[in-house]
Amino acid sequence: MQTRKAPNAGLGDALGESVALSGDTLAVGAPLEDSCATGVNTTAATDDDCADAGAVYVYTRSGTTWTFEAYVKAPNTGAGDKFGLPISLSGNTLAVGASVEGSCATTISTIAATDDGCANAGAVYVYTRSGTTWTFEAYVKASNAGGGDYFGHSVSLSGDTLAVGAQREGSCATNIATTAATDDSCADAGAAYVFTRSASTWTLEAYVKAPNAAGGDRFGWSISLSADTLAVGAYYEDSCATTVNTTAATDDICTLSGAVYVFTRSGTTWTLEAYVKAPNAAAFDNFGHSVAVSGDALAVGAFPEASCATGVSTTAATDDACTDAGAAYVFTRSGTTWTFEAYVKAPNAAAGDYFGFSLSLSGDTLAIGAYLEDSCATGVNATAATDDGCADAGAVYSYIIPQPPSPPSAPPSLPPPSPPGASISGDPHVRGGHGDSFDFKGEHNGIYVLLSTPALSVSARFEHSSFFTPYSKLLVRGSWMKEVFWTVRTRRGQLLHAHLSAASPSFNGSKARRTTTIDDVAFHFDGQALAVSTPQWSTRAVLQKGKPHPGHLRLAVTIRPLYNVKQSKVAPHGLLGQTYDDDPKPLHGKRDSYAVLDDGTRTDERRSAGGVVTTRARGEGAIEGHAEMYRVRRPYDTEFAFTRFGRTTHLPARNVSLLRPPPIRHVYTSIPSL
Repeated sequence: MQTRKAPNAGLGDALGESVALSGDTLAVGAPLEDSCATGVNTTAATDDDCADAGAVYVYTRSGTTWTFEAYVKAPNTGAGDKFGLPISLSGNTLAVGASVEGSCATTISTIAATDDGCANAGAVYVYTRSGTTWTFEAYVKASNAGGGDYFGHSVSLSGDTLAVGAQREGSCATNIATTAATDDSCADAGAAYVFTRSASTWTLEAYVKAPNAAGGDRFGWSISLSADTLAVGAYYEDSCATTVNTTAATDDICTLSGAVYVFTRSGTTWTLEAYVKAPNAAAFDNFGHSVAVSGDALAVGAFPEASCATGVSTTAATDDACTDAGAAYVFTRSGTTWTFEAYVKAPNAAAGDYFGFSLSLSGDTLAIGAYLEDSCATGVNATAATDDGCADAGAVYSYIIPQPPSPPSAPPSLPPPSPPGASISGDPHVRGGHGDSFDFKGEHNGIYVLLSTPALSVSARFEHSSFFTPYSKLLVRGSWMKEVFWTVRTRRGQLLHAHLSAASPSFNGSKARRTTTIDDVAFHFDGQALAVSTPQWSTRAVLQKGKPHPGHLRLAVTIRPLYNVKQSKVAPHGLLGQTYDDDPKPLHGKRDSYAVLDDGTRTDERRSAGGVVTTRARGEGAIEGHAEMYRVRRPYDTEFAFTRFGRTTHLPARNVSLLRPPPIRHVYTSIPSL
C-alpha cells in the first residue's frame, strides 16, 4: 500500500474528497485547496489567497511506484469555486467539475469566462494528456446555464462521451432533447447533459430530463456512464414504486424515497430504458444518492436506508430499526430488461454508518463506502469488525458480483483465414488484412498499437536487435517484437489485461497450458502462444525462434475479424487493424529487403554495403499518418492518435486515397550502429 499527499498539502484542503482511477493514472481532487494558480503545472502553488478555489492532482504508476505528474487548476480560478469536487478520468482525458463556479456563459469554449454574474451556475473543465503533458481542452457550460443550477455536481467520462449532472436545474421539461429548456418553473428538478467529442471539439448531444420530472427531485445528483448506457440518480424523487419499469411513477407519497433512471444510446439518440426503484422503497431512503453502471450491471446506494439486515440477499428487508445504516442494490440487464439481483448490506451493519453513501463498480467488482462506520480496525480484512470504539472512522467494503456461467468453449484457435489474417512477424514484416505488405521498425523499447477497436486493444513492445543472415553472414541491425499486451472490455464492462513475453512465455504468471473464459472473452495459452478471442476478433501472439536466426527470441502476431468489418460504426485501427479498410486492394509500403544481399552470389553488392544493413522502413506509404502516432507510453495504454478503444461515435476506416503508397524498394545503409 502507498499513500498520496498533495505536494502543497494545507489545512482544510479536503484532498481525497474525490478520486478517479483509469489504468495507471490516478486523479485526486482537493476542492477546498486555496491557491490562486491557474492552468496546469508540474509544481504546486503554495499561496492561500483564493479560499476553497480547489485543485486536482494527477499521479501515474510505473510498476509499483506512483509519481506526481500534474497539478491541475481551473483557467479561471476563483475563490469558492470548489474545482475538483467531482472528477472523472478515462484514458488520457480528465473531466473536473466546479458546481459553484459563477459565470453566466452558455457555450463550450477553449477560453473560460471570468464573470461571476450567475452564482452557483457551475462548470466542467476537460483536460487531455499527450505523453506526460496535460493541457486544457474545453470549458463546458450548460446551454441554459442559470444561477443555482449546480451544473457539474456530478460528471462521468467514457471515451469521447461526457455526462454532466445539474441537480438543481429548474425546468419542467420531461423529455430528451438536443436543446435545453429555459423555464424555471420546477425548482431543483434537475437535469443531465451529454456531450461528445470529435477530434478536440465537444458538442452537446442530449439534454436529458426525468420523464416524471418534478420540483425538488434533484435528478442528476449522481451520474454514471458506461459506453452507451447512462444512469442518473434523483435521490429526492418521491414515488412509492418498488419495481423496475419502463415508465416512471408520478405519485409523491414516499417523500425523498429516490429513483434511478437508465438511458441508452443508439447512434446519437438517447432513450429511457428503465425507471429503477428499490424493492423496499421507503420515504427518506434517498435511493440514488450514489450510482455506478458498468456494462450490464448497475449498483445504487441508499445511505439512509434503515434496516438492520446484514450480508447479501435476493430480498430486501423492510424493518426500520437501524436508522441510516444504509444499503446498496444491484441490478443486471439482459437485452433491454433490467432486473433486481442483490440487496447488499454491511456484514456489521449499524445505525448511522451511511453504508452506500458512495460506491464504485468495475466489471464484477463492487466497492461500497460507509464513511461513518465506527470500528477501530485497520488494514484489509476478510471479516468486518463490530466494535464502535472509533466514531465515524469509516470503512470500505468490496464485493464480487457473480458472473453467469459461460457455456463450455473450445480453446480459441486461428486457422489460416481466407483471405489471410493480418499479421506481423520477423524483423518485423507486416502482412495486412487485404494482403498488404510493408515493414515496421519500432524504436527501441517503444510500444506501438497493432489493433484498436471499441472493446479490444493490442499493442507490442519493440526492441532493437542484431543478427547475421544465414548465407554470407551479413550483419543486420533491426528490431523484434518482444512483448505483446492486450486490453479488453467484456460484454459486462469488466476490463481485462493479458501479456505475453518472448523472454519467458506465460499466462498470468503460470507456464501451464490453460484455457480461461471470462464473460465473452476467451484466453488460451499453450506454452508458446497466447490466443485472445472476443465475439468480434481472434488474436494470437506466438513465440518464434530458430531458423533463420538461431537464438533470437521474438513474437509474431496474427489478428482476424470474426464479423463484417465494413458494417462497423467504429472502424478498427492500429498498425494492423487499419489494413481492414474499405478498399479491398492490397496497399504496399516500404520494405527492408536486405535478403537480396545474402543470396550467396552478389558479393560485390554486399561489400558495397559494408557488410552491415540497418533497417529503416517504418510503414511509410501504407499507414495513416506516421509511425510515432501509433506509439503509447506504457503497457496497456489504449490512447493514441487513432484510438478506437472505448469509442462509440462513428469513426471511419482510413482514407486510402491519402496514403500514396510508394513502390516496394530496398533500404540499405552501411552505418555500423543504431
